[in-house]
Amino acid sequence: MNAVWGIKGIMIIGVVLLHMGYPMPDLMTFFFVVSGFTSAYSMCNEKSGGVFGYYKRKISKLYPAYLFSFLMSLPLAFLQNGEKIENFLNYKWGVAFFTKLFLLDSYFPQGEMVFFFNGLSWFLSSLCFFYLIIPVIWNWIERRKWKQNIYEWFLIGIFICGIVIGIDLLVQGDSVDYSVAWWYIYISPYYRVLQCLFGFCFGMVFLQIKDYMDKHRIKGEKVLFTILEAVVIYAEIIIVYGKIADANGIKCIGHIFLLIVLGMRKGLISEFLSLKFFVRIGKLNLYIYLFHLLILNYFYILVGGPISKYNKDSWLMMYLLFLIICVAETLDKYFSRRKIDLKSEK
Repeated sequence: MNAVWGIKGIMIIGVVLLHMGYPMPDLMTFFFVVSGFTSAYSMCNEKSGGVFGYYKRKISKLYPAYLFSFLMSLPLAFLQNGEKIENFLNYKWGVAFFTKLFLLDSYFPQGEMVFFFNGLSWFLSSLCFFYLIIPVIWNWIERRKWKQNIYEWFLIGIFICGIVIGIDLLVQGDSVDYSVAWWYIYISPYYRVLQCLFGFCFGMVFLQIKDYMDKHRIKGEKVLFTILEAVVIYAEIIIVYGKIADANGIKCIGHIFLLIVLGMRKGLISEFLSLKFFVRIGKLNLYIYLFHLLILNYFYILVGGPISKYNKDSWLMMYLLFLIICVAETLDKYFSRRKIDLKSEK
């Protein structure tokens, strides 16, 4: 799965560049699909520990880092809103504070309030909905001994993708910024969980295809897969930048082809993406995502924004990107060491 981590690293850098003001596409659908895709691998290869053991692992991994990012956002909100405490004494900021604190901000339409404090937490809020239901689904799958049925996983994945495409067709035209329709297709966990489940289904398909491919070598597979990898990357670029960029169902299909082909790690491109640098960036994606916009906003407050004044300075942007990665690495080491210390105390 190293190449999958590598492509996650490339994509998270794309998200950072987007928030730096560069013309990058919206990549959030990819992260929901890949979260489901990698969850299939985790469920099949990690010790179960039961539903509550799964919840405990996810909370210990996600919430401490998120809570730290939320606390970092409090002074930023104060600085960006007139530095007057009375600006916060209204129901909007109160609702935003409590929904953000408990990662509930994506569960109902809040308009622009969804971007108060750490404006990127909606993604984690929606993703947690998937993490809430997937161990229950997995227990049901294990009881039915259903893990190896590649055809049923494929058909369920196609069915879920059809639902996503249907919702896109029904809602997309009404998705004015901050409207209920916009919230539903961009923010809400009830829609985004479908993308995660789609990724999960095809993650199960991928594991069985990979197991078969590893046992049955093809003559000239290195060349064949290198060409195939180039094709799916080109198709991915066309999809995310093209006229169908707003069609999440189509993007899901493009993302899953990309993940399956690169995940095989049989071509030169996937070998390149499996280099330690890209894999490490991919594994830091949680910290990079949660903290990069906070770091950028603090920087722009210190030097005096707006962002458009600085994104033409490539060296400065590279320095900020390097700073973000260093902060992410430091946080990862801190929270990883904290988990080890807690385990040793027990």
